[in-house]
Amino acid sequence: MIVSKRSESVLPRYASEVDIDFVRKAVRSIGRLAIKVEPAADNCIQALLNLIENKVSYVVQEAVIVIKDIFRRYPGKYEGIIPTLCENLDSLDEPESKAAMVWIIGQFANRIDNAEDLLDDLVYTFLEESVEVGVIPCRILARELIISIRYNLPC
Repeated sequence: MIVSKRSESVLPRYASEVDIDFVRKAVRSIGRLAIKVEPAADNCIQALLNLIENKVSYVVQEAVIVIKDIFRRYPGKYEGIIPTLCENLDSLDEPESKAAMVWIIGQFANRIDNAEDLLDDLVYTFLEESVEVGVIPCRILARELIISIRYNLPC
């Protein structure tokens, strides 16, 4: 637990360094710490939100990627941060971060007022995107179709 406390305080400082690769690794490490050490998760989420507030594009993108994994690890726990992620949609220009955000919006569409518009913005360039990004909307549509068939809902 001592390592966790030290990591919680040091990693956010690393994430504000000048070296972009180093910063990306620091942000990913904050996410990994949140996933592997449950008592540290709240502090890690707060650290990620603080980093997102700085509006540095590559930091926001890495944070979105790790937050997707945190959502998967702790379902229902951190959904309150979704609006902050949606506010930073314009910062996303790399395939992995776009794919993570498409997954987040698709996963929590029923909790996001303008989910359809946000997805529209992200998939506007659907044909130009990498397979990694392009396949996510297909998965979302397939899941919605299966749910509607299972519960006899109109498609």
